[in-house]
Order: sequence, then C-alpha cells, then structure tokens
Amino acid sequence: MANDPRAARNTSRGSDAFSSTRESVSQATSKVADAAERATSEAGERLTITMEDQKKAGAERLAQFAKAALTAANQLTRDSPEVAGYIRGAAEQVQGFSEQLRTRNAKELFNDFQSFARQHPSAFLGATVLTGFALSRFFKSAGDLPSNTNQQGSTSRSSGSSPRTTNVGQQRRSSSEQG
Repeated sequence: MANDPRAARNTSRGSDAFSSTRESVSQATSKVADAAERATSEAGERLTITMEDQKKAGAERLAQFAKAALTAANQLTRDSPEVAGYIRGAAEQVQGFSEQLRTRNAKELFNDFQSFARQHPSAFLGATVLTGFALSRFFKSAGDLPSNTNQQGSTSRSSGSSPRTTNVGQQRRSSSEQG
C-alpha cells in the first residue's frame, strides 16, 4: 500500500491544495492589512487637519477676546487705572497664548501640556478642578433656561393656569398649580 501510485497522487494533490489555500489566505491577509493601513493613514490625516482647523479657530477667538479686553482696559484707564492694569496684563497673557496656539502644532502643544502636568502636578490638579467646576456651573445654568415645551415638543396646560414644562423627568409648575 505504501507504493500505491494513487495514494501518492492524492497526497500530492492535497499538498498542492494546501499550498494554494495558504497562499490565497496570505494574499488576502496582506490586502486587508494594506487597506487597514491606508484607512488609518487617511483617518490620521483628516484628524490632523481637523485639529489644526480647530486650533486656528480657537487661537482666533482668543485673539478677539484679548483685543476686547484691551479695549475695555483702555476705557477703564482714567477711572480705575489699577483695574485696567490687571485687565491689560490678563489680556496680554491671553494674546501670548493665542500666538503660541497659532504658531505651534498640536503635538508640540500636547507635549507642553504633559510637561506642565508633570512639573506642576498641584497646579495642574487645581486647574482641572477649577475647569470642572466652571463647566458644571455652565451646564447647570444652561439646563435652568426656561422652556415652554416638554420632551415631545408640545406645551401642556392645566385648566386656566400657566404652562408647565417637563425637563429631564422633572415637572416645573407655577406656584398657582402647586396649591
């Protein structure tokens, strides 16, 4: 049986089929890897472009804010020179940051941010806490804005009373409705 020519041919065909399948899988894997690399590269380029656009827009907004603060400081100079000096100093700091933001790339800014966090951990933590507090106040005040519609976009009225609105599961009623 070991010298059977049919068995040798079947073994040879099985070996060829295995090699062919292995080569096909290898080619398919290579194509998938190439496609993934291209997609990753394209996504990275788009992200970089978006980050640069946002960085430029932020720098422009900061520059506008600094200009407005300088204008306010100039108007306060006669009445409150000390306050005007503080405002002018803050505006110049904002202007400097705006210029750094405009001229440096995102990677450099991120590295500077990391360096600051490592060199001044308590200041970084304090700034993080203050930022969180400011954001929470901002979102809380934005959530307190009066609204005349409930979640479905319709106004609900009780008989003869002022409108009440639904805000995130809470109902706000006027004092006449609560009594």
